[in-house]
Amino acid sequence: GVFRDVTARKAMEEKLRNTIAFRELLLQAMPLPVFHKDASGRYTGCNTAFAKFIGKTENDIFGRTVYEVAPQSFAQTYRDRDLELLDDPVGRQEYESHVMHADGTVHDVIFHKARTVDSAGRPTGIIGVITDITERIRTQNELRQLNEHLEQRVAERTNALQAANRELEAFSYSVSHDLRA
Repeated sequence: GVFRDVTARKAMEEKLRNTIAFRELLLQAMPLPVFHKDASGRYTGCNTAFAKFIGKTENDIFGRTVYEVAPQSFAQTYRDRDLELLDDPVGRQEYESHVMHADGTVHDVIFHKARTVDSAGRPTGIIGVITDITERIRTQNELRQLNEHLEQRVAERTNALQAANRELEAFSYSVSHDLRA
């Protein structure tokens, strides 16, 4: 009989299983929507936050393309950006866009994407994280409107003050003229 000691191999396999389990737990624990796709554009996975954000189950997303998951009005833009990323030598991408939320509202978001590669450096897919900036955009718009309103009020008060100053000057001139007389 031949005996082969496989203790080291079994230990490495266990370590690999633990690492994979840890990464999956980390991915699922993240509050930001995270997804990954293969080079052909099919979703190979996502975390619960992504599925909830777009209103689908993880099983509804897995193996599907962006055309099957996102509204048609956004899907082509997402795919075009993915293709740009797969060809980009830097392998990273960040851009603002829109996503249809589970409740049917359109949210302003920032996509943070990176290209994944194999050991030979060939693109194998994309991993992405979505940051919802809808509230920030809304707040910026409100601040812009408040600033415009404030500028308008300042202009109105400046005009009123200038008119009051002209009246005061006219009154002063009249009083001064009367005192001279």
